[in-house]
Amino acid sequence: MNILLGIVCCHHRAWATNVIRETWVADIKGRCDYKFFYGAGTHDPIQADEIIMKGDDAYRGLACKVQNICKWTL
Repeated sequence: MNILLGIVCCHHRAWATNVIRETWVADIKGRCDYKFFYGAGTHDPIQADEIIMKGDDAYRGLACKVQNICKWTL
């Protein structure tokens, strides 16, 4: 069984994923799996560790986004 660290993100702040990759994600690589999860929308470029899901990408859609992360994981 692998551990998945689901990192909730939004397209408006997609730039922050690079900061996360360069800091603490570098420390967990190889010890657990991780993915960045976004709601509906897009940004360029989409990285291999990013998942775009249906649903609101704004803060008001956070609960739905967490539910979709659980569904994606299963």
